[in-house]
Amino acid sequence: CSRVAVDTMTLSAAISACEKGCEWEKALLIFSDASQSKIKFEMITWSAAISACEKGLQWEIALQLVGMMARNAVLPDRICYCAAISACENCGKWEKALEFFSVSLRRRVESHRITFNTTISACAKAGEWEKALRLFIVMAQDNIEP
Repeated sequence: CSRVAVDTMTLSAAISACEKGCEWEKALLIFSDASQSKIKFEMITWSAAISACEKGLQWEIALQLVGMMARNAVLPDRICYCAAISACENCGKWEKALEFFSVSLRRRVESHRITFNTTISACAKAGEWEKALRLFIVMAQDNIEP
């Protein structure tokens, strides 16, 4: 393995460990400190940081990180979108969850039942049953099992 790959893996593991320990602030501090170095963040690093924000109920930061990915020439995958949507769901931000779900579809990110279910749940929790039902219908049309 090259030094950069090991550093990226170590960084991602440290951020993920903080996420699992419900230490989102520490995860973001590690992420921020590493961004000052020459380490090139890979998808797993971004995903770990976004997931830490999800667990820490930091929906705004999660969405900012997804936005930063494009500026760093990394296209968010469904795991990143799902974690950001889940952060919105957990904070009652159904409009943002729905918005990010729509962005993921426009960017042709592979749809997945977890992403659909998380967005449906965000709408349902807010009493937006009509939007939840529409998403369920789209999910069925795309042959994605709930």
